[in-house]
Amino acid sequence: MIIFIFFLFLSGKSFTLKDCIEIAEKNNEELLFAKTELDLAKEKYREALSMRYPQLLFDAYYAKHKLIFPSILSFPYGGFLLPQDRDISYGAKITFSQLLYSGGRVKLIKTQAELYYKERKAYYLKKLNELYFDVKKIFYRSVYHKKRIELLKEIYEEKKDDYILLEIEDAEADYKNSIAELKRVMGVEFSEDINVEGELVERTERIDKEKIIAKAFEYRPDLKGYTEWEKLSELSARLVYLERRPNLKIFSTFDYLADPYSREERWKKNWEVAVVLSFPLFDGFAGWSRWRQKKLILKQSRIKKAALENDLRFEIEKTINEYERNVNKIEFLKKREKKDELKFLELLYENNILWEKLIYLTGEETLNR
Repeated sequence: MIIFIFFLFLSGKSFTLKDCIEIAEKNNEELLFAKTELDLAKEKYREALSMRYPQLLFDAYYAKHKLIFPSILSFPYGGFLLPQDRDISYGAKITFSQLLYSGGRVKLIKTQAELYYKERKAYYLKKLNELYFDVKKIFYRSVYHKKRIELLKEIYEEKKDDYILLEIEDAEADYKNSIAELKRVMGVEFSEDINVEGELVERTERIDKEKIIAKAFEYRPDLKGYTEWEKLSELSARLVYLERRPNLKIFSTFDYLADPYSREERWKKNWEVAVVLSFPLFDGFAGWSRWRQKKLILKQSRIKKAALENDLRFEIEKTINEYERNVNKIEFLKKREKKDELKFLELLYENNILWEKLIYLTGEETLNR
């Protein structure tokens, strides 16, 4: 797997949130792996489409054998040869085949491959959604520590309290740690430390809980993935059932070979057209067992989807409650003549994270990907 590593040699280079997300998308290993799985699913879909087309096969052979009469020798590509006086056989063969009827299996396999691609795309968007939130969390944490350092320095200039110097040292250590974590999530190496460039937005908007839950149930990639997996499991069960239906296939062959019954080098042509009907009668109940397996997998998928919906509902309610509690505190601090700037900054940071968490829970940011 090729991973794009950015080596930046500019000391103190500043990065915006957009910069961090763009770099992380190019370097995150889990996202790159999910992308290769998506490409693989696309190729599987193309493979499924090929079942509708005819198949052409070319064979050429040259065989030398010891003649022991009477004997029957097999062709390398099938069939039999009754040798005469010559110990060498050679020829060429072209075979054409086309599936005429499969009881709906070909169409079902195509639909199955299409659903698998959609399920893998949902998985890719799930990883992308997680990456966005991870980058945002660490980016805003870095911005918070940077703003806190600036604010503590202003307070120290005003109060000249040595204890504040200790708090500044702690804040600087926290900032360095968050920057190191940001570089890890971005998947990059730098010769120097970097800076973040951003602001903590004052989030005080009121949120409609039911609207957020509805968005999550509609847009969340995880839920979409389970929905596609349910459809895939249902199709797999139907496909097992269709295996009991007959197959109808047409074969056509054309041979161009040396005449094994002549002492002369005489070439002769031969052709054949055949229609083959195959009908499975009994497989030792293996088909029934496979059908039951697919049904159980479908049941598991529905259970997991229901559990995810319950977890989503709980997380959304919990996040909104914390967000609204912070909004009340922010509005209270703004009304005071002299507000606690450090506490106000902390509340701004927390609400930025909670706001981004709600976007993550809905999966809304991955809609156009």
